[in-house]
Amino acid sequence: MTVNTISSIAEFDTNGVTTNFPFYFKFLANEDLVVTYVDPMGFSSTLNLGTHYTVNGAGNDQGGSIVTTSALAGPGQLVVSREMEAFQQTSLRNQGKFLAETHEDVFDRLTMLIQQGLSLFKRALTRPLGREYFFGENRRIANVADPVAAQDVVTKHYNELYVAQLLSELAGPINNSANVLYVFPDGVARKVQDLANKTNPLLGAAGIGFKGSTVFDRLSQVVNIKDAPFAVKGDNTTLDHDNLVACLDYAAAQGLPVVVPAGVYQFNNWIPLPDKLKMIFEPGARWQLTAQTVLGGFICGGYTQALVHRPFTEVEIYGIDLDCSELPNENGFNAINAVNVKVYNPKVRNVKYSTVNQGGKAFQFEGDVVDGVHIYNPYIENCTIGINSHADPTGGAEVARFISYYNVVMRNVDVPFNVDGQFATPETGTATNMSTTVIGANLFNCGRLTYPGNSGALGAGIVCGDRGFGLRISGLRLINTAAYGAIGAVFRGTLFAAQFRDFVINAPTVANVIDLTPVGYGFASSGGHPCTIDAKDINVFASLGLIARGYSDAKMGLSRFEIMIDSTLGNTGICDAEAAASGLGFLDLTLRHTGNFHTRMQTFQALFANGNTANLCLPDYAEGAWTPTDASGAGLAFSGVSAYFVREGRRVTANFSITFPSTASVAAAKIGGLPFASMSRPEAGATIFAFKAATGLTTGLVRASVNKIELFSESGGAISNSALAGQSLIVSVSYFA
Repeated sequence: MTVNTISSIAEFDTNGVTTNFPFYFKFLANEDLVVTYVDPMGFSSTLNLGTHYTVNGAGNDQGGSIVTTSALAGPGQLVVSREMEAFQQTSLRNQGKFLAETHEDVFDRLTMLIQQGLSLFKRALTRPLGREYFFGENRRIANVADPVAAQDVVTKHYNELYVAQLLSELAGPINNSANVLYVFPDGVARKVQDLANKTNPLLGAAGIGFKGSTVFDRLSQVVNIKDAPFAVKGDNTTLDHDNLVACLDYAAAQGLPVVVPAGVYQFNNWIPLPDKLKMIFEPGARWQLTAQTVLGGFICGGYTQALVHRPFTEVEIYGIDLDCSELPNENGFNAINAVNVKVYNPKVRNVKYSTVNQGGKAFQFEGDVVDGVHIYNPYIENCTIGINSHADPTGGAEVARFISYYNVVMRNVDVPFNVDGQFATPETGTATNMSTTVIGANLFNCGRLTYPGNSGALGAGIVCGDRGFGLRISGLRLINTAAYGAIGAVFRGTLFAAQFRDFVINAPTVANVIDLTPVGYGFASSGGHPCTIDAKDINVFASLGLIARGYSDAKMGLSRFEIMIDSTLGNTGICDAEAAASGLGFLDLTLRHTGNFHTRMQTFQALFANGNTANLCLPDYAEGAWTPTDASGAGLAFSGVSAYFVREGRRVTANFSITFPSTASVAAAKIGGLPFASMSRPEAGATIFAFKAATGLTTGLVRASVNKIELFSESGGAISNSALAGQSLIVSVSYFA
């Protein structure tokens, strides 16, 4: 005999008619079968052998059948299972008979017990391979104990009791938030009042769903400096330094953005900004410095509080508002080791310079490598120096390159822009060592000539430099009131590879447009450095001193300026001898009120030599009539007068026809009234070509800085008026104006 099936359970549906239920697994004895009936109400009971059913087929390899004594009601279920006692009663003796059937019965019994165990296992809860849950096969679990731990299974009865308990706790008006049930996003029913909880992370904001998560989850993605455990006050009284520094370091380490809510936060020490910082200032949030710092700056990236260098990279800051309280020596926003830093809509106020410890810069980037810093829409007010870049233009360890400012607004800033290298040979620098770009700048009452309390000129300029390299500014507008005071210069100090475009300067007085004398702060250069500046479309509408003022130790290098002025406000000269000395500086000066008369591009040296006044500004082209007059002093009146000129640049061709009156005057003949004065150099004279001339007249000369022609005889001497009496002249003269 064999056990040729693996099943040990058979299940049948009852219908109130069927009484015979065949099954197909082997069993050894009738008592090995257990028959269970589940009636239509779902109640189960074990049927008794002989009373409720009979058995056929014990020991048959093909199975047997159950015959109930009566039809079982349906729909229900009849379950027949083989459930044997787990013992072995066959005894085999040494030297006894080897009976195959006896041995086979033993093996069959053991096989059936194994199948019985497998049958029990298959009815147990199982965990599918590779899954973290147990699979209930869509069946109920009954007789479960009440839960104890948070993750225990809850029965239907227990849940009903829990809800009943919540309801029993409700008291008072049903619309009170403590008396209204609310199912949280985690599926747990709690009171609506639990939404106001401030301390339990499972309550409060965790009870409000938001875009697939909860408000708590979303709030946990940022660090609010006013939240515990940092609890920075921002009450305009508490000194919040230590808590804020801890908060910034924590947020940066976790990769979380920092939110600064509205409020005035006071600090008595400088604030180190960590690497990878993301910080957002809400409207009305402001940081205020209340005491001088050991660093000499309010906030600084690239240092720890212990002044240990660290990176300041991949930083984004929005809406920061800094107030340095006019404390001397303090800078506003500082950084070293800064790479890929973006600051949006910053405000810096009340930063003041000190003659002892320097400082006074709203924005200061210097030290190690500063590369890729972008400042968008900065607002700077009541500061000594607005924007400052510092580096080693000779290729040393300090690099300040690709620093960019966009849409700058300044109000009451003494020195709006400054770049300084303070190294020996700035003229050998390159853009990879130092470069700062400003695109768009609107200034009001800026560029003060002197700083209150300082004996000398502090910066005295809009754009200043001390051996600074690579400054580029495009689109600058300045408006100063009469009460603000004079501007020392538009460009001041020593600047190299500097480029400026589209400036409009509206101020009562500008001492000099270009001033190469050293700035009055920092460590001014003492060596000679030929500045190199390219400035185009510079419009200065103010009462002026010089266009360019030189300096013995800062000669004009290869530089080019295109400047427009309004001479009706006054112009005392184009340049001084120092500015003209090198011969390397070029200027095209335009007078706005004359219809754009200009000098064309000339060296300062040539302009200085040719008179050094606004009269050197001439039209590109002009033509028209002119009137020849007697310039000999004899008071002669010419007849038959006809005269016309054509001017192209500095070259003037003047034609005329006149008839001398009868005269006995022996004064040297001179024709005046030329349409333009000649250039102030001896070679400005020109040759006269006579198409019809009096006897003895051979040539003429236009001398320097005059508007008259001297006439000469064949011998080379001056010809007299009497020699030309009654004679007609037709002349063409060419000269340089």
